[in-house]
Amino acid sequence: MGLHANLKALVMSGTAFSLMFGYFAWSLHGTEQALLARPMVPGRMLAISVELGVGKSKDYWSVKPRYAYEIKGRSYVGEDLSNSPPREYRLWNPQPSPELTQYLARYPVGATVPVHYDPRIPGRSVLEVNTGAALGFTLASAVAGLGAVLLFLWSRRAGSHAR
Repeated sequence: MGLHANLKALVMSGTAFSLMFGYFAWSLHGTEQALLARPMVPGRMLAISVELGVGKSKDYWSVKPRYAYEIKGRSYVGEDLSNSPPREYRLWNPQPSPELTQYLARYPVGATVPVHYDPRIPGRSVLEVNTGAALGFTLASAVAGLGAVLLFLWSRRAGSHAR
């Protein structure tokens, strides 16, 4: 009886995790699509650097852009690279990697760049919209769901052989 109860708990947990990860994936996908649908205007790079930042628990390298753009005659300055900015922890990378420093060449000072902005709050903007965040939660949801189904089928099979 103990094995059956444990299997039932695992199936329930797998199902719950599958639903939770699926909800996160759906939510992230909706956010990403909303960001992609935002209007774009041309902007001009004012500065860009790879700097050491301090988070709650670790030091990390991140890209710090500064760009100007104009909407309906009003000027704005943005400082967000992306909805999911790349970071590298200094513990593993004592110096910024080529993946981070490539942004310096991609967005040279003085260059014209596309700026995605929020029409409700025009001062909110990003240079890039990353759409891969939902993929991890989608895969986790699929693995948890498949695991739950396989455990359920295996538990039913094991239960029928025990009788």
